[in-house]
Amino acid sequence: MSQTSSGDIRIEPVDIVWEIEQQDCITPVADVAESLDGTHFLLGDDFYVWMDIGVAADPAPAGRAGIAVVVSADASAATIATAMAAAIDGNGSFSAEVINGSVFASRIVTGDFDDGVDVDTGFTILATQEGGSLDLGLLLGNVENSFEEQILDIVAHQTGTTILSGVRQGVSASITLTMQEATVVKLRDLFSNTGGGTVTPAGGTELYGWGTSRQGDNVIPQSRRLNLHPVNAAADLTRDLTFWKAYPLLNNLVFSGEEVKTLEVEWRLFLDDQKPAEVSLFAFGDYTSLLPT
Repeated sequence: MSQTSSGDIRIEPVDIVWEIEQQDCITPVADVAESLDGTHFLLGDDFYVWMDIGVAADPAPAGRAGIAVVVSADASAATIATAMAAAIDGNGSFSAEVINGSVFASRIVTGDFDDGVDVDTGFTILATQEGGSLDLGLLLGNVENSFEEQILDIVAHQTGTTILSGVRQGVSASITLTMQEATVVKLRDLFSNTGGGTVTPAGGTELYGWGTSRQGDNVIPQSRRLNLHPVNAAADLTRDLTFWKAYPLLNNLVFSGEEVKTLEVEWRLFLDDQKPAEVSLFAFGDYTSLLPT
């Protein structure tokens, strides 16, 4: 072994960002005798999408930019979905595609946007990703990544306990870390977007925490992309490690008169079915080519 190989040994601290683009799923219905003409729904806090069949006027709600979906009278739900995806995708602020008859509209940038809301179209609108962006800041100690590939041992009566082969059953991974910048902004984002939320009492100020408001809900809409970027890599993303769907399990919040305030977090990681199957749990390298454009 050449001593020159020691040049490949690294001390590799990372910056970590937990972020995702807002994504809404819109499932349209068919038009019946121009019933959809002039109707609209809201996307985020800055856009609206309206159905233009050529008779009714643009509803033009105040403070929002409009996206017109031009279709003919009596257009089918599938035709409307195709036209809607093209119109939203052509806006420049979104990426949109049709999947199984529904339009998935994703923001191009990460951040906290309002969920899509129907006004009078009768379309079903569901937030499939709740947008947000949080830099975890300075960390304490190591960032520990665990990987596991589950293998089912194949044995046979004829060969006793001898393992003849193995069948892959699944893959999993987890991350544990400790945050040192347990600020109000970071704690609010983590606590209110996991097991609880926010509430502002009449005459009071906003409170955030945990309760029962999300009990029984799926955690995928609150899961975000977790990106680990080496501190000394600058704009080079080839050593990045990115988990597509990461949900924080908040373990220990430590208050102390002798040590810094810390929050220990374990990340539950899920598959992203909109990513290639080869890297649908996580990917090493430049992940940006798989983001909405």
